[in-house]
Amino acid sequence: PEDLSGHLHPLDAALQDLPILTLDAEQARRIVLGQAIPLLGGEAGAAPCGSAGPSLCRAYDASGTLLAIMVFDVAAQVWRPKKVLADETQT
Repeated sequence: PEDLSGHLHPLDAALQDLPILTLDAEQARRIVLGQAIPLLGGEAGAAPCGSAGPSLCRAYDASGTLLAIMVFDVAAQVWRPKKVLADETQT
């Protein structure tokens, strides 16, 4: 079979427009299990990542592994995983 590796892009290549959240080990563990995490910095009541609408970000662990696409829940002031892209063996 032909080697296609030269034609493949990293998973996050399509997500470059989304801001980045870098998570510590405990936050990363919770995200890959589908759990929400509290607001990371920023001002309470404000949508983070500079967005007035639904705020999406890409979440990475400390080693740079893409874990999930996150959405910010303004009412609860938490980040929720919208799509988890890793499993607990990768954190």
